[in-house]
Amino acid sequence: ELPGSTTAEMFRQFASAVRKSMDASGLRSIAVMTPHPAGGATTTAVNLALSLHAAGRTVAIVDANLRRPRVASIFGIDPDAPGLSDMLAGKTVEPHMAHGIAIYGPGSADIRVYERLTTDEMRRLVGRLREKYQVVVVDLPPTLVAGESLVVADCCDAAILVVRAMQDQRGLVSKFIYQLQETHAVLMGTVLMRPEHTIGGYFKKNAELMAEYAKPVSAQPAPTEAKS
Repeated sequence: ELPGSTTAEMFRQFASAVRKSMDASGLRSIAVMTPHPAGGATTTAVNLALSLHAAGRTVAIVDANLRRPRVASIFGIDPDAPGLSDMLAGKTVEPHMAHGIAIYGPGSADIRVYERLTTDEMRRLVGRLREKYQVVVVDLPPTLVAGESLVVADCCDAAILVVRAMQDQRGLVSKFIYQLQETHAVLMGTVLMRPEHTIGGYFKKNAELMAEYAKPVSAQPAPTEAKS
C-alpha cells in the first residue's frame, strides 16, 4: 500500500497499539493467525512488521506457513532460499534483509516438514530470535487446515487474530479464541479485514477523514504586513 493510503494509516494505528501493549507487558514474539485460507494473516504480518520497524524497532518476520508461504515472495526474495526449515534442521542461516527487516523465509523446499514446527526446536528457535530482535512476527498457516498453527502459537508470547468481515462465523471465531487460550500466547488483539463501509457507519467516516487528511495541501503565500 502507498504510505499515504487509508489502509497504511490504519496499519500504523494498529502497530502503535501493539507497540504500547508490548512495552507494557514485555511481549516480543507475535504469532499472526487466521482461521481460513486467504484470511489476511500474511498481509497483516507484513504490514505490522513494516510499521514497527518504521517506529524504530528491530524486527524479524518468520514465514512459518510451510504449506503456502508468501512472505519471501512479497519482499522479492526466493522462497526456496535457506530459511526456517533449514534452521529447524540444525543449519545456520543468515536472514535476508529487506526494508530494514530481517526476513526468514520458509527455507529449502526439499526439507519443508510441517512436523518440525511442532518440535521443541521451534520453541528454542523463537526464543533465540526473541533475544536478537525487539520484535519477532511469525506468519502462521490458517488454523482450520493446519494443525501446527496453534502449536507454533504456543511458542510465542502473543497472538493476533485476523478475521474476515461478513465471512468468518462468530461461533468459529469464539472456538478459535477458546483454543488459543489453551496456549502460552496472549491474545493481543483482533484485526477485522475488509469491513463493510455502511452509510454513516464508523468505518466509513474514519476512512473518509483519513483520506481527506492525506491529500497534499498547496502551499499558501505568507500574509503581507499591512502598511501604515
